Amino acid sequence: MALSFVLAPTLRPQTATGSAGAARQAPRQGRPETAEARGGRILMQVACAGAGMAKAGRVLRRRGAVLSLLPAAAWAEEGLTKIGNDQFSIELPAGFSWNEKFILAKTHLYERSVTASDPYGKWKVGLTIDEVFANSLSEVGSANVVADRIAAIERQKDGNFETDVLNAKEAPAGDIPTYLIEYRCDTSRGFNHFLVRVALQKGRLYTVTSQAPEEQWKKLEEPTRGSFESFRLAV
Repeated sequence: MALSFVLAPTLRPQTATGSAGAARQAPRQGRPETAEARGGRILMQVACAGAGMAKAGRVLRRRGAVLSLLPAAAWAEEGLTKIGNDQFSIELPAGFSWNEKFILAKTHLYERSVTASDPYGKWKVGLTIDEVFANSLSEVGSANVVADRIAAIERQKDGNFETDVLNAKEAPAGDIPTYLIEYRCDTSRGFNHFLVRVALQKGRLYTVTSQAPEEQWKKLEEPTRGSFESFRLAV
């Protein structure tokens, strides 16, 4: 989840100071970074992840880091029913068969992605964990601000005809603040409907994304929203 975007200044994560849960600090180069510049940079990181950008992982992830938290998935007799780990997971939409997507080049601390079986083979659900230079969504901006930035990134992608934000709101998962963002993109690769849910805790960004063909959305909307309600995060 390519495109032209500007990250200013160029960033490389460095080793965290203080407690393990503290947000990673950006190195200073030249003049000290202003609060406005830092806020814009963090917002870009979150928006890139929300828009499913692989390139964002080069900025977000800690160099050489591999997050291995098990179990990675839940299996039942009917097949794959859940993706995630002991820390972060969602139940997959019920009533469908799911196939795991093999990720060759990892660009996140943790990533799982599945596709539905035909006739819904273009429906994708995935989750990621990334490191960012912030500790909470309140440091980034409102749900509308994040949604607008995601849409701006999508509009810059090659082949994008139109991107519309349909809804953006706060949607707490228990005591964890999250944003729920809905948008659709008409592109040369297809017309897709997206649902994104993000949380940001202790320097880590947790993102769940569903991408489905717009013409199938009416049938897939209810199970997708039910799946997103199962968003679980233990930090």
